[in-house]
Amino acid sequence: MQTKDALDYVKGICKDVESGPNNYLDTLTNASDDMKQVLASMLEFNPFFRSSAREALKSKLFDSIRIHANERPANTKLKLEVDQDEAFDYKTGKVTKFTRQDYLRMIHMIVYETHAIRNFSIKLKIKKKESMRLALL
Repeated sequence: MQTKDALDYVKGICKDVESGPNNYLDTLTNASDDMKQVLASMLEFNPFFRSSAREALKSKLFDSIRIHANERPANTKLKLEVDQDEAFDYKTGKVTKFTRQDYLRMIHMIVYETHAIRNFSIKLKIKKKESMRLALL
């Protein structure tokens, strides 16, 4: 945390948190134990103990849909405007810089850009394979 307001905000939240474990997972009666474990690890308040998306995806919960050949680390880390310290007022606990529509626009834009880059990369690979195939003829 980079500002005193952010630190004060977190300290205030910590005072409000009940002692002992939260039983919000008990309300998810249709969720498997694996699902509850993934949710609990990603909703951990302390970021030091919170699972990253990469760690959560290693859960056996995703084994039935996992395609190992397609798994590879991302080339870059996503950096969104919403991650800036000024996007959140830690004194009031409210978002002041962006509206819900702004958040949706940002998410749509990053998804669009990611897909465009991926599609461009796939087209380049196809062209490279085709030129290699033609060179062998």
